[in-house]
Amino acid sequence: MFILVALAIYLMVSLFSYTADDPGWSHSGFTEKISNIGGFVGAWLADVFIYLFGLFAYVFPFMLAYAGLQTYRNRFTKEYYNTHQLALTSVGFVLTMMAGCALMKMHLATFSTTLPAGAGGVLGDVVATLLIAPFSEVGANLFIAALFLAGVTLFTGVSWMWLVEWTGKVVLLGWEQLLFAYGRLRDYLQTRRVVAQREETVKKTKERLPKVPPRIEPGVEKIEVAPRAVEERQSDLFAKGSSHQLPAIELLDRPKERFKGQSPEELEAVSRLVELKLLDFNIQAQVVSVHPGPVITRFELQPAPGVKVSQISNLAKDLARSLSVISVRIVEV
Repeated sequence: MFILVALAIYLMVSLFSYTADDPGWSHSGFTEKISNIGGFVGAWLADVFIYLFGLFAYVFPFMLAYAGLQTYRNRFTKEYYNTHQLALTSVGFVLTMMAGCALMKMHLATFSTTLPAGAGGVLGDVVATLLIAPFSEVGANLFIAALFLAGVTLFTGVSWMWLVEWTGKVVLLGWEQLLFAYGRLRDYLQTRRVVAQREETVKKTKERLPKVPPRIEPGVEKIEVAPRAVEERQSDLFAKGSSHQLPAIELLDRPKERFKGQSPEELEAVSRLVELKLLDFNIQAQVVSVHPGPVITRFELQPAPGVKVSQISNLAKDLARSLSVISVRIVEV
């Protein structure tokens, strides 16, 4: 296996560095300096292969490397010692080379002037001439294509039906991925366009709306407990009665209030948010006053001329969803 792979690499390097100026088997060359990477032997082998097989000589190293890899992979199986399988592989190798050279000869004649024996080499010229004479060019193409497919199948063991199914599966999968990528790209562009329109609308609205901040009303003040109520709360701790009774609940102090409320800046920001959310529904209104509370915050709106109050009332649930609050109650005054 290693010998075949090394030989394939050496042939590949020699063939790809082939020049007609180097001395070879079909000509003596025009220079004494060898430019082929494979040296004198590489130049000579490259000239032999190109002369015999034409352009298909460049496929020969890959076929040789594939044969080496298959031999190494099947070294512990019965196919390694199967002479019948070895004969079929050899027949496939020969058919592939013959048909491939003939196809190069018939369809790549433009390279005939740059190669010693044409695009198909001597082998392609012989096979094409033998088949074109009795079957014409069309029939020869059909027979050569059939021989090429049969040779590839015998040499590699590849099923053309499996190859067609696999190709179709890959094409369908690629088409689905392409459609998915196109859909995501379209959604992304639409989102960018909507965001740009939204930013432009917000910018124009901010320029159009008056820059008057809403009036923030004072919150609910803490109610002081009157002295009378404090005195009435006092009672005899050791009142007469049964000894198992607990003291009255009025003896306990009231819990401290923890409601801090929102700052005026936060209330103004929420007011502007309410105005922008109403603009999403094509309703222009201005928050003129805010009444904060421990549970409910009241916003007084001044609708623009031509806006009906019923239009705002019908958007209670939509506004609650947009503002991320539990509920919104709209009261007409």
